[in-house]
Amino acid sequence: MEQYDGLLRLVGDFSPPIRVTIDLTEEHELRIATDEIEIGHWPMEELTIRAQDDGFHLLSEGEELVITTDNDPAFAVSMGVRNAPVALRRQMSALMRSDPRFHDAEVEAKVSESEI
Repeated sequence: MEQYDGLLRLVGDFSPPIRVTIDLTEEHELRIATDEIEIGHWPMEELTIRAQDDGFHLLSEGEELVITTDNDPAFAVSMGVRNAPVALRRQMSALMRSDPRFHDAEVEAKVSESEI
């Protein structure tokens, strides 16, 4: 299981974001919670995720959440994000080259790209 500290807000809500913990479980679920409550959990294959300049946009069941994490490059690689703003793509690439935990992700990405 991987865990990230992050901030969460709803699209279109200009209130300050709330602090959350984001877990990527071994059961391939994404769980988001505060210290007091669980906000939600979703199977990763049922989520649509887009990396944008203001954070990761998670779309599920008609809701759109925006999260940022304490380690956006690792979160993006773990979630299988393929399209991202240039700065984040560079950070993801550097992470895949330098961190052995993500070497398999780099190989999988290259295989997927060659199949297209």
